[in-house]
Amino acid sequence: YYNNAEKLATTATGIDVTGTATMDGLTVEGASSVAQAQNTTLGTNVGLVVGTIGAAGGVGDLNQIGFHYNPSGSIPASIISSILTSTTGYTKSDLLFSTRDVTTNTAPTERMRIDASGKVGIGCSPDANLEVLDPVSGNFSGEIRVGGKGSSRRLLLRQDSATEYTIGASGSGALLKFATGDTPTERMRIDSSGNVGIGCVP
Repeated sequence: YYNNAEKLATTATGIDVTGTATMDGLTVEGASSVAQAQNTTLGTNVGLVVGTIGAAGGVGDLNQIGFHYNPSGSIPASIISSILTSTTGYTKSDLLFSTRDVTTNTAPTERMRIDASGKVGIGCSPDANLEVLDPVSGNFSGEIRVGGKGSSRRLLLRQDSATEYTIGASGSGALLKFATGDTPTERMRIDSSGNVGIGCVP
């Protein structure tokens, strides 16, 4: 009790806390007769659940986990959250990853989303398996780079303007190959000088 109001109670199923619980750390463990923190089946015996028990809430409601040094009353700099997209049945939701690029006490901005169907969007709500957009309207800097650690050479997929797109290979000596087949075989290449070879090395 605090100030004649109940704050902590033990029940038949565990502990009920009224208000905010502040602690140096949290360890979730389990035994065979209670929920376990480890299991080989996804969704079975989940060790930690963040959300509301007994009520689905409404579409757009967020369950959030924040990360950072947190002075009293401040907004976390990075947040992972689940946003309800349907309250039908057992509900469904998207998973959001948000950060802020300033040091002021402002809310983070959503950077990446995995929707309920498994589509991934960076800078957007995805309409494809993977979608990358510049989140600022009018900017055309959506870009994907693929390469090896320690090398400056990259495969590029990039939007250059409202109507121009680039598929390229960047870096000294980099060339672009086109391959087809069950075990992809090179059919065409563009070398670093711009020479094109079809069925041959130009």
